[in-house]
Amino acid sequence: MARSFAPALVYAHPSEGARVRDVAPERAFELGVGKVASAVALGRVLAEHRPPWVLAFGVCGVYPGAELVVGELCLVGRECLADEGVWTDQGLRSLSDLGLGPDELWLADAGRTQEIAARLGGLPTVTGATVSACAGTDDLALSRRERTGADVETMEGAAIAATCAAWGVPWVQLRCVGNQTGARDQAHFDLASASRRVQEAVLALERAGWA
Repeated sequence: MARSFAPALVYAHPSEGARVRDVAPERAFELGVGKVASAVALGRVLAEHRPPWVLAFGVCGVYPGAELVVGELCLVGRECLADEGVWTDQGLRSLSDLGLGPDELWLADAGRTQEIAARLGGLPTVTGATVSACAGTDDLALSRRERTGADVETMEGAAIAATCAAWGVPWVQLRCVGNQTGARDQAHFDLASASRRVQEAVLALERAGWA
């Protein structure tokens, strides 16, 4: 039986969470890659399992100018949507610019985020941007960094945050940098090592009774 206070452990792709699922199969859930898949799957998890909180984990890309390197763990304290709206010659016009809704910023559970950061050796807490298509050019990576102030980029973070908010469930997001955003031939991809490291961190928390 799962501990009553233990979180749902959610991740996008098998490569990011298979080891955790082997250890905690009753609490680890693969959501799928992207905003739609993760929101739909997480809504089902919350409805069926009613976890007290959610620990999302996986890999991320780091934006130019952010003080993170490939292979480094971080916690995402704030999440936003980076590419909702319409692209114009002047850049992105967001949903708010178009009068279609607010540009939301979702906040992680601050207490749990701080506790996990400390337990894992003083990890940095950063801002995340969630995208439909990752930044594979330098210009796009720079523009997203400048517009959102984000440090890292994922394809699920804000969808997970929004789903948790709709259900009134606290969330924490743990990531490991798997690549630099921008030109793909300069991105220094090491997704396998990043996936392994973030799972090791989650398992360390699980062994300590904190995940």
